[in-house]
Amino acid sequence: MSNTPTPAQTPPAPAGAVRYTATDRTSRRLGLAVLKYRWTRPLTWISNAVIVVALIAFGVVNDQLWVSLVLLVLVFPIVTGMQYLSTSRQLGKLYRAGTEHWVRFGDRAMTVAGPMGLSDFTYDSIEDVWATDTAVLLRMKGLRSVALLPSELFPAAQLARVRERISRSSGAK
Repeated sequence: MSNTPTPAQTPPAPAGAVRYTATDRTSRRLGLAVLKYRWTRPLTWISNAVIVVALIAFGVVNDQLWVSLVLLVLVFPIVTGMQYLSTSRQLGKLYRAGTEHWVRFGDRAMTVAGPMGLSDFTYDSIEDVWATDTAVLLRMKGLRSVALLPSELFPAAQLARVRERISRSSGAK
């Protein structure tokens, strides 16, 4: 008898759903997309500016500016690399090679399914859609949570439709 847990199965996709089967590269692609997304956020730029100023101030005050500059050259690549590895590892659990994922787009909501189960997102609960050629990130209103999905689940016409529905629902208030 094996102690290895068996992965959960994705619920069957209904007719009209867009399907995607994860590959061994999916979690790495999505991990890079998360890094790109973070670097588009103003909070990232503000926090990085604070780190730069603090390190330089530390170096000037202690007459060790060269130490601060060396730390700056090392800190950002190391932290960025650690963020990428951590995110990719977490995503690797959700998007293991061979796992099935699907999205069904409805009039008022979309259903997202994967090995973790089903999630329904009404369009008026989504604040923003951020998309690259590899990933789509849905940012939820009033929450710090996001849904990260492979771009294959969002054909261009559906992505435009989701954006239009979000725009319409936020303009209606």
